[in-house]
Amino acid sequence: MTTFEEYFSSEENCREFLIRARYPDGQIRCPGCDGSRYLSIRTRKIFQCKSCRRQFSLTSGTIFHRARTPLRKLMKLCWSLCTGPFKSASGLSQELDLPFSTTWEWLQRLRIVIEEQMQNEQFELIDPELLLSVFFRRSLESPAKAGPESSFESSKEHPPGQSIESSDQSNPKTLLAMSILKFFISEGLHGISRKYGQIYAAQLGFTLLKTDQPLAAAASIIKHPTVSRKQILAYQSTDFIWLPERAISEDAMALVRSYWKNAIGGRRRC
Repeated sequence: MTTFEEYFSSEENCREFLIRARYPDGQIRCPGCDGSRYLSIRTRKIFQCKSCRRQFSLTSGTIFHRARTPLRKLMKLCWSLCTGPFKSASGLSQELDLPFSTTWEWLQRLRIVIEEQMQNEQFELIDPELLLSVFFRRSLESPAKAGPESSFESSKEHPPGQSIESSDQSNPKTLLAMSILKFFISEGLHGISRKYGQIYAAQLGFTLLKTDQPLAAAASIIKHPTVSRKQILAYQSTDFIWLPERAISEDAMALVRSYWKNAIGGRRRC
């Protein structure tokens, strides 16, 4: 299996991967005029287009746009969502020596992109009422401070192309999906906010489906335009929590269990 150290052992390796992901032909282009002639300002690690004079960096227009965190640490966060074992935000913040709030915010940013990329999948819908035991009240950037939520405000939405009536909570596949999701949330994350429930479910499905092709998965996330902090805080899960049908199987449950055996980090912060 491909490991993080094989491809991202240094900042330079991360920059080379970013170039391959953004420019398959290897030719860096200006995001303003698409020009291929530029000056390299090495002291600032940016480029200046010779045609329109625009200055830009390798991360311009990507999910890492204007990021102040070292690229290798950001790539590690991205990699953690593309492969197992699953890791909590507190565990990753300790591993990467980053503030918890920074780690949490970047993971949420990446999860929102992942959710968007999973929209073309066929879903199994899960009634959030069945997940109340793993939903907790949380502040915007801190771990759980109170017990399970007894109620929540619905966004009155559901995934595109899916009808709420299509959710059959007595269906064996739906029950299996609920079991996989509850195990993922309770055993590793030890509770999550209802507000962000869907992006955690999308992360779970994405990891299960992409674990054999992490480089392609990471590249697809990186090329997405950045997500602002305002968008993160404004995010609200849909009316029903969904999990991709292709990620629902007994093998998936076994894989999730094996991931958590190797998971690191705090028990409450995710």
